[in-house]
Amino acid sequence: MYSAESRWLQVELSECYKVLEKKLKLGKCRAEKKRVEKLKDKIRDISKRNRGISLERLISELNLVLRGWINYFARVNMVQTIEALGQWIRRKIRQYAYKL
Repeated sequence: MYSAESRWLQVELSECYKVLEKKLKLGKCRAEKKRVEKLKDKIRDISKRNRGISLERLISELNLVLRGWINYFARVNMVQTIEALGQWIRRKIRQYAYKL
């Protein structure tokens, strides 16, 4: 029914899924630094101090981006990453508020 190649591919994929499941259970998967930097770039664009938007609108735009990003990486162990990002984002909001 299946060719030899497709059987080999099925076995290889099932092994990959088993390894991924184990890593997820152990909490060893993390968001790549490249992904975190991409999020920071997006936050920098939103929180530019020359945009001229209200603080409430800034926070609502940040909430949309952050909620989507956190939901996307929901199964990944990101406690330290989120704590560091939270501090960084609070600093960006303070900078924006001082500018107003």
